[in-house]
Amino acid sequence: MELHTLLQNTSSKELTQTLRAAFAPYSEHVDITGSEPQALVILINLTYKRKDIKDLACVSSAKAALRDEQHLKTCIDEVKWYHTHNFKYPDIRVSHQRLLAQVVDDGLRVVSSASYPMQFGWSHDSAKINHAKLFLTGFVWCGEYVCLAQLLAKQEGFWVAQFRALGLLKKDVIAVCEQIVAQLPNQELPEQISNYTPQLLIPIEHDYLSVSPVVSHAVLAALQMATRSGLLKRGVIEHNRPANVGELPSALGGRVNVLKYFAKTYSATTVNDYYSQNEQRLFNVSALNSKTVSEALLVLSKSKPFNTLRQKRLARIAATKALRTALYGWLEKLIKLAQNEAINDSDSEPVKLLATQEYKQLELVLSQELNKQMSGLKYLKRYAYHPELMPILKAQLSYVLSHQNNQDDEFEAEHIQYVHCQN
Repeated sequence: MELHTLLQNTSSKELTQTLRAAFAPYSEHVDITGSEPQALVILINLTYKRKDIKDLACVSSAKAALRDEQHLKTCIDEVKWYHTHNFKYPDIRVSHQRLLAQVVDDGLRVVSSASYPMQFGWSHDSAKINHAKLFLTGFVWCGEYVCLAQLLAKQEGFWVAQFRALGLLKKDVIAVCEQIVAQLPNQELPEQISNYTPQLLIPIEHDYLSVSPVVSHAVLAALQMATRSGLLKRGVIEHNRPANVGELPSALGGRVNVLKYFAKTYSATTVNDYYSQNEQRLFNVSALNSKTVSEALLVLSKSKPFNTLRQKRLARIAATKALRTALYGWLEKLIKLAQNEAINDSDSEPVKLLATQEYKQLELVLSQELNKQMSGLKYLKRYAYHPELMPILKAQLSYVLSHQNNQDDEFEAEHIQYVHCQN
């Protein structure tokens, strides 16, 4: 995603909302190369409350924020609460602590922040959450993911000049750089663990080792991108006071996606035997029965009016993506079974057709089954056998089947070790 493209192709009415989403910590990193002055104006204006700024691209508002010494000082002071791992997630009672650390990649096949560039989150006083965004918000510049705190800590000459162009004197910009350096060391660990931080006691020889798991901001942000695009199975954890947890949960409205992969705890009967007992078990109906899918079908069935052709085109693109994600979820069991099981005559017809890659016949079978199941679902029954949707559903089934190998494989249980932590 490139900033100059957003600025050129977004209408003035939608621009501010689009820019907020583009610079949100759960979004794909926006590339500001070539649009640095506009990016700086946007980052400064993000420090205002929503009700106080109507246009994030307003230069005069950005200059006024920099002239306001108390406003700028608050932005700088919040650098002290930037972190790489969030102590306040999920218990907001943890206070006056932060963790700055780089995880070492030791070659183990684990998900960790060692796989991502250094990223900062923030958690402190919820009243100052907007002030924290100026130096915190990440972006891609010259091919690297960075934030203003990292650039100014090195007194990057280009960005010193950008601040000067908005009215700050050079000595004032250098003073800001020095304050950021003082508040953002390479590493910071708390001297003691808060009573509200969860601890795991792990037996080791004749004693116990206490381990406190801490959430990585970089991993949690990457997880939001992956789950929101439908690449991974997810569950949702809701936070009642997200602004107190941190900037990322606040940006998500308190609904934070987490991985939802369970250990195989079912009986020793084979997956093949289980599905052969009831063909409908091959399909994950819950992936279809949602308001999101219903709204997508409303758009694709041409039943929803739009004011402009551009709105209609963008809505159809979004609806198509949502439908593909739902169809993949609906077919996921079938796809896994066809990939992992030895096929024999007792298998159901869809499994055999998919395993032998007879897609044309399979599309017909799945289309019939899909409409049959839709007719029994609360949100989708009015779209079952819809003349406008029949060819669309068949085309999207074809797309999902032909791109099934592009989906990330599920983790194999034998490669995972589980630790059950009772809450």
